[in-house]
Amino acid sequence: MIFVLIALILTALAILTLWWPLKRARRVPGTSTDAFNQQLGEDAFRELEEEVSRGDLDASELTRAQDDVQKNLDTSRSAVDPDARIYLSRAEPFGVTVVALVSAAVLAFWFFGNWRSAILGVHEASHHSLVRAIDHFGVHLRKHPNDIAGWKVYARAEIVLGHYAEAAQAYQKLLRLPANSDHMATLADYGETLILEHPTHFDRTENRIFNEVLAKQPENSKALWYGGLLALAVQHDVPLAIRRFRHLLEDGPLPPAFAAIVRERIVALGGKVPAIWHPRELRIRVGWAKSLNRKPELPATLYVYVGPDRPHAPPIWVRRVTVNRLPVTVILDASDAMLATSGFASNVSYRIGARLAPQDSRGMGHHDFQGRQALAGRLFRGNPLIRIALESPHPLHGS
Repeated sequence: MIFVLIALILTALAILTLWWPLKRARRVPGTSTDAFNQQLGEDAFRELEEEVSRGDLDASELTRAQDDVQKNLDTSRSAVDPDARIYLSRAEPFGVTVVALVSAAVLAFWFFGNWRSAILGVHEASHHSLVRAIDHFGVHLRKHPNDIAGWKVYARAEIVLGHYAEAAQAYQKLLRLPANSDHMATLADYGETLILEHPTHFDRTENRIFNEVLAKQPENSKALWYGGLLALAVQHDVPLAIRRFRHLLEDGPLPPAFAAIVRERIVALGGKVPAIWHPRELRIRVGWAKSLNRKPELPATLYVYVGPDRPHAPPIWVRRVTVNRLPVTVILDASDAMLATSGFASNVSYRIGARLAPQDSRGMGHHDFQGRQALAGRLFRGNPLIRIALESPHPLHGS
């Protein structure tokens, strides 16, 4: 919107610059004053002709009178011409300024303005910007074909545009890159893209892909969801579909709306929905491990968190506090949520942990003092006090 205002301001300046010369236009030959003088001369000649016709003026006198009128008109024009010439010489910069300002306004609005949003709408304008970005990304990837992050971004952008075939080709390229360490996640993304390309027709290729992912990563949320759908559509195995949907719901964390869809699927298939617990708060008591010989200097930053007890799983609740002494009790609740979740499953194991970092640290690091323990979600009932003992990350600091 700011560029629209700039364009309007430049246009207004152009109009104001042009207004003053237009106001003085009557001094220019050919304008109202000159036309008046011309009309006055014609009237004078007509009166002289009428006097001759009445006999009041001789023909010889008519010639002299016409010469006198013409001299008076020429004198009047010569009196106007110098000012007009001066004005015209001064008006030239005004004209150049007007053209420059109008051109600048048009160019600024065209190249930098959001005219596409005003004319086409926000959605279409955003779509156009994404298409241009993808085109630039394509040029980048042709020059750097081994850019793993670049191929991932490119594939996701093509999915946003609904270009599933192009996205599938990008994921195939990623699968062939030896440096791609996250092969199973890429394979799941590739399988999802194939399903999105033909959402009403599941085939054995997609079923094989997600079975392979689940064999290596049984807790992969994307593979559990599509694996459940494929278990029904391709394998016609209802118990397998229920198990996968239950595992997805229990393993979480899932957004509440998606969790509701999964629960509906389980009920529709005749399965039993796993119990989900919504604790009001968790109380964690953090202290030193008895084995510590040396302790870090305080005050320091303490991070306390809870999340699924599996590798690389993000925490669900996290709280960051500054501590001057230990032990200390930290209370976690829904206000500390990193993700909008549907709750904690009773039978799933969760990791409760704490990390102590230097006071100027901006996040958790590998050299923090830390401690953790795993508990089933059902143990969160009754608001127990969970104890965590911090241990040294270096062998020299502990026995």
